[in-house]
Amino acid sequence: MTSRFKYIIACLMVIFTFSSCDYNDFDDPQPEQPVELTPNKTIRELINMYKKGGDLITEEIIIAGKVISSDRDGNIYKTLIIQDETGGIKIKSGLTGLYNFYQIGQTVYVKCKGLQLGAYGNSVEIGYQPSTDSSYETDYIPAGLFPSYVLAGKKGTPITPNVVDLNNIPSRTSADNTLIKLENVQFLESELNFTWSIDESSGVNRTLQDINGKTITVRTSGYSKFALNQLPEGSGSFTAILSYFNTTPQLTVISLNDVKLDNPRFTINN
Repeated sequence: MTSRFKYIIACLMVIFTFSSCDYNDFDDPQPEQPVELTPNKTIRELINMYKKGGDLITEEIIIAGKVISSDRDGNIYKTLIIQDETGGIKIKSGLTGLYNFYQIGQTVYVKCKGLQLGAYGNSVEIGYQPSTDSSYETDYIPAGLFPSYVLAGKKGTPITPNVVDLNNIPSRTSADNTLIKLENVQFLESELNFTWSIDESSGVNRTLQDINGKTITVRTSGYSKFALNQLPEGSGSFTAILSYFNTTPQLTVISLNDVKLDNPRFTINN
């Protein structure tokens, strides 16, 4: 009887042990620790190294900046834009869904050695080796290599946009690929029945104006989530990334949350 009793107890213990285990109850994954590196050049110093035709970076250069772009709404594609106190720069990525890994306001470090410094429309950018397309001086950094070159640091508060007016738009050399905010602007009356872009187009230009009739181009991808939304009819503030195509300044909206054209339209001063 004693042996049988011990056997029963042992069986019950085994049953209890297995029934108490939940193989779907995994430990929460440990969050990745943010990287912290020491940059040895500013973004402006890196831009100043650019040579026409593009050039492979052979020095051990590290730059740092805060993310000002997001591809969540589709208006920015395969591109990460970072900004420090000296300027901003585009990083061409083979990854999509970048907003999942590099969030607005987060510090990012770029290990530049082995990357290609090039330009498109005289706007300097970082890519991967010479492009096979002669129209471009850089190619996209392969998805598998991107995280080893572009390292995510601490999350933080977004950069405060530089408030400017259309009479005094900063120059390409000082403000290309930086975040700005315009006050008291509106879209042209002739464009009010238009949408931001055209479905699946490479991009469409619309025009903002201020009370003095000064204008600036707003360029929107046909692949953006708001491409077929009608342009807002009112006036107000407009936050976007300022970039240059050769000598032409243009704005790229990150999210419609940055467009506050809710006030009545104004009359242009003669």
